[in-house]
Amino acid sequence: MNRVHQASRVDHANRVERADRADNARFRKRWLAGLAVALVALAASACSSSSNKASTSSSPTSAGTVAPGSGSKVTVGETEYKLALSTDSFTAGSYTFTAVNNGKIVHALEIDGPGVHAVTSDIEPGQSASVSVQLQAGKYDVFCPIPGHKALGMNAEITVAAGSSPASGGTTPASTTASTTTPATTSSSGGNGY
Repeated sequence: MNRVHQASRVDHANRVERADRADNARFRKRWLAGLAVALVALAASACSSSSNKASTSSSPTSAGTVAPGSGSKVTVGETEYKLALSTDSFTAGSYTFTAVNNGKIVHALEIDGPGVHAVTSDIEPGQSASVSVQLQAGKYDVFCPIPGHKALGMNAEITVAAGSSPASGGTTPASTTASTTTPATTSSSGGNGY
């Protein structure tokens, strides 16, 4: 009887161990399924906020901004990975920079310098966005703030001369409507040596 009792114990232990393994496998499957659902929700949230960001007004985000559409118009053609400004002559005053994405991926435009930090929303290919700023005499950095784009060449430094009115030579009128479809008319050959 001792052997029968011992065999019964071993059989019971084996059944318990198989049940534990099955429970652990079910737990792992449920945990992984929950993780997958959470990751999909996170990705969907990121995509929707990105697309919402692209379709919203491209209001500048900080200092040195002025009324939309005011001042001289400057078109900034954006392609992979170049900026082409419609003028290279700037005098202190109000400007509206219209970034036109002539590329194949998302871009944006940021302007940083004395008293100015302004950023457009993300700009989808074929779209445009504008930002209006008040430039003072000094140096400004104009670039694409999408991670990695500035380092790849989407960067221009402009120098603004002292004066009361913006230079008129070389500027091109551009739409001041944010996120409107704009045909690729800006030259994509590099600006500022790029």
